[in-house]
Amino acid sequence: MSLAQENQQPENEEKDKLPVLVSLKKSLNLAKELFIFFLIFYLILFVLETLFAGFVSNNFSLNWVLAIVLVIGVAAALAPEETGTKTEEEEGPRIIDYLTSATLGIIGAILIFYKAPIENFTLRLTTSIIAGSLVIILSIILLTTKDEEVKEREEEIEIFVKNTFLSRKTFVYPIAFLRLLFFKKVNFPLALILIVFLFTLFSLPKNQDGAGKKLSFGEIASFFKSKPAAKKQPVASPTPEIVAEAKKVTPSTNLMVKVLDGGGSKNVLEEFVETLKNAGFVKVFFGDADNSNYKDAAIKFRAEDKDQADLIKDLLKDKYAAIIEAPSATASAEITIILGALKSEKEETTELTPESPR
Repeated sequence: MSLAQENQQPENEEKDKLPVLVSLKKSLNLAKELFIFFLIFYLILFVLETLFAGFVSNNFSLNWVLAIVLVIGVAAALAPEETGTKTEEEEGPRIIDYLTSATLGIIGAILIFYKAPIENFTLRLTTSIIAGSLVIILSIILLTTKDEEVKEREEEIEIFVKNTFLSRKTFVYPIAFLRLLFFKKVNFPLALILIVFLFTLFSLPKNQDGAGKKLSFGEIASFFKSKPAAKKQPVASPTPEIVAEAKKVTPSTNLMVKVLDGGGSKNVLEEFVETLKNAGFVKVFFGDADNSNYKDAAIKFRAEDKDQADLIKDLLKDKYAAIIEAPSATASAEITIILGALKSEKEETTELTPESPR
């Protein structure tokens, strides 16, 4: 038997003794290949849910996809690294890597610009540009940084593990465990898992009223269930009194109101002028109309003063059977009121002499 066959025989025997480890290695390598696809799938769904609320959550819970990504990501981080020499071309970043970093930075800046709850346009634009620039800079740093101490760390880990587990045959002390944890080199997917997990954790809505509340198993399980679409609760229609109160108009202090005598008595004219002032109108004047043969009241106003004219009509409706509306001949803000004979008066009317405005 040759020397090569003698060396190969122990290796084959060792592989035959550890079929479970071989299967585990294949499973971890498969998880490593699937992780990036599931991560991209989750990020696409997350962006769609952010842009179009309910696009994903109305069909299934996004937390299930996140759980799958976390499980596969942990398995991918534990997968053994492939041994082999890399050529000089494979070691350095390619142009497509830089283009991908720039594209991700631009997309991130656009999303932040449109989704950030900042009303100030300049501040929102500045924030999005800074965020996109940080994404690009960090990506380039990750692409160009070379780990020159990988071999030294692997040797230290090998010596540490050998002395701790094999030679001393003792359990790992807490300090030794921390040293092993910080010395151990992990694959990059584990960092991605932590970033996605933390980002999702801070994105979840926080229940301010449930502080210190213990969660039961049912409540924890319901977190992964798809939330049904919120049903709109029926809202009672407002009563006429509420609608009237909402539409209530107050008298304008800048509106000029002219009260003219068109056939009524002097007492009625003066009494109505005082009524307008008590109601809240400030600029109120009175005088004579063009004639004294008006049988009812007339009110002239612009279309934009319709609400104010309705207030005045409410003050007149108890005294006059009919109130005639007519467009105002002037473009200024004023309402002209002509008071004719009251429904209880005779056809004879008393003329008024013009007086100065009050």
